[in-house]
Amino acid sequence: MEPPSGAAAGQRGPGRSRGRRRGPDPGRRRGAGFYTAGLAVFSVNRFVLSALSAGLPHTTDEESLVLANALSTTAGGVSTVVGGAAAILVLEATGSGNPGYAAMALAAAVPYLAASTVVRGFSRPYLGPDHMPDVVRRAALDTARDTLSGLVAGARHVTARPPAAAALLAIGLHRFCYGVFTLMTLLLYRNTFADGGGLFPGGILGLGQVVAAAAVGTLVAAVVTPPVVRRIGTRRWIPALLIGGAAVQVALGLWFTTVAVVLVGLLLGFVAQG
Repeated sequence: MEPPSGAAAGQRGPGRSRGRRRGPDPGRRRGAGFYTAGLAVFSVNRFVLSALSAGLPHTTDEESLVLANALSTTAGGVSTVVGGAAAILVLEATGSGNPGYAAMALAAAVPYLAASTVVRGFSRPYLGPDHMPDVVRRAALDTARDTLSGLVAGARHVTARPPAAAALLAIGLHRFCYGVFTLMTLLLYRNTFADGGGLFPGGILGLGQVVAAAAVGTLVAAVVTPPVVRRIGTRRWIPALLIGGAAVQVALGLWFTTVAVVLVGLLLGFVAQG
């Protein structure tokens, strides 16, 4: 069939006129919003984990500090698996559409609220910092100024010590790439990989497989890393892990399937913990 002529097209009314401007793609807008919200959630999560690391020296003796750090990280991997299983149950009960994902996001706030309730049970100076101000109740502006001053002082301290700066840069780049991979995985299993009944399906069940694989990698690394570090040292172990993590992500780009994502999740979980 030939397209309608200009006269026929003009009879469709002003709503279909040739000069009508198309609005922005709603799918693209939702995708950008989802990506931004996910990035914000992961950023807050890293902030909470940083506070955990800063508070550990105030809750355990120096001899047990390394063990406490390892235990908290391993417990985080186990909690991730439990949270993934809970998310699957929530989506099975509410459906895998947008309302289901919204319910899952609301349910994810419950552990944070429970953790904040536990932390409120500690006295104010118990978790740090070491030097508390004389006035307990201070203006938010003063607190923000002190925090910024501390960040500037820490940056100057690290800048004056190149090995420490290089280590922090490596950790920061690794965490950034790990976060990008995590968000990419969420988007792939939500929008690209189709649900199915195979061994490695898409959808929420497949996403649960990735979470479980990453947790297994974390647990394996917690067992393997101490003896390997004693044998070859951290200066060889850490670069080997980062190079391995880069290699598996390149392989993922060449072999873009659900099986590859699960395997890469396993290996990156190992790298992150190691």
